[in-house]
Amino acid sequence: MPTSPRVASSRVTRRSTRRRPVAPEDLLELVGVSDPQISPDGSRILFTRSRIEGNRTLRDLWIVDANGASDAQRLTAGGHDRHGRWSPDGNRIAFIRGGDPKIGRPQIAILDLAGGEAQLATDLPEGTLRELQWSPDGRAIAFAVRPLGEERTKAAKDARDREGASDPPRIVEDPWYRLDGDGYFLDDRFRLDWLDLASGRSRTLFDRDRIGEFAFDVAPDGRSIALTARTAKSAVLDSHKTDLLLIDVASGKARPVEGAPNGPKHAVAFSPDDAPRRVDESFALGILPDVSQHRSDDVAAFGVFVGTIGQVRGGHGRAECSAVGGRFAAMTSCGPVWGAIRPSTPRTMLPACKRREAALSAIP
Repeated sequence: MPTSPRVASSRVTRRSTRRRPVAPEDLLELVGVSDPQISPDGSRILFTRSRIEGNRTLRDLWIVDANGASDAQRLTAGGHDRHGRWSPDGNRIAFIRGGDPKIGRPQIAILDLAGGEAQLATDLPEGTLRELQWSPDGRAIAFAVRPLGEERTKAAKDARDREGASDPPRIVEDPWYRLDGDGYFLDDRFRLDWLDLASGRSRTLFDRDRIGEFAFDVAPDGRSIALTARTAKSAVLDSHKTDLLLIDVASGKARPVEGAPNGPKHAVAFSPDDAPRRVDESFALGILPDVSQHRSDDVAAFGVFVGTIGQVRGGHGRAECSAVGGRFAAMTSCGPVWGAIRPSTPRTMLPACKRREAALSAIP
């Protein structure tokens, strides 16, 4: 593994003890770390390190021992690498590489930790990659991609420049057409694709989400994918109408999960293999109550449920959760939520929130 400049150490060197106001040029010295991912054996942590160079923010993947015994080391040097994910056996890392002038389009790349350079696993058209997840056997990757409309591709723009033509007008037919930091995506939407690593071919499993902010999780047996989606025509206005679907990987057919509660849903996750219920029917799910039955001050309540059938109380605010080895953790706007998945009654420790909390239902 290549050596690299130190980014984490118990030894701190101070440039100066004299205090002074922050100057604009100090912002160029800031280094950020994000998206930590623990290796399957728990011995190492993969993360994204960002820095500013000129007018650009450069991101690379770094790795560090979980026990802090050694300094962090850089794994990639592409400058546009992010969203690193461990393979199930911990021997490879899949990540999103995008923005490199030599590539031109964001792609999924795979780095073998035994040695060698990262290799591109996809040849996707222009667009945006948002998320990826390994299959449990390490032979495939599920990912969210949003292809760019053909009129807005680089090839189309170059053709117009050669012909002296102007850019086409933006035709807006849906209220969900742009976002700050994302720009104008018009009617382009994220879809769920499945990449077979042996053949290098990908196919679309789901493309009916009208917003593109769906969450998904691959089942422990790799045969199905749980997905939350907003498929109603009025999805942008009726955010509480969220479907919970189970997609068959082989056929691509989707069916609704029976017993799913009403209300917005996100952060869906299968329970571990050793959970007390079938792996294809046991979920961790963050939801909101049905807004048609609650006052407006209840709508902000959001929580996380992990464990056996029943109800728990969740923290207010948007949440992100993860579960590894029978334990789970989540972050809400009230603070952390953590606990253990038990064969019978789940134990949880929840933060105290001043606002009303939402009762969350499990899916049997």
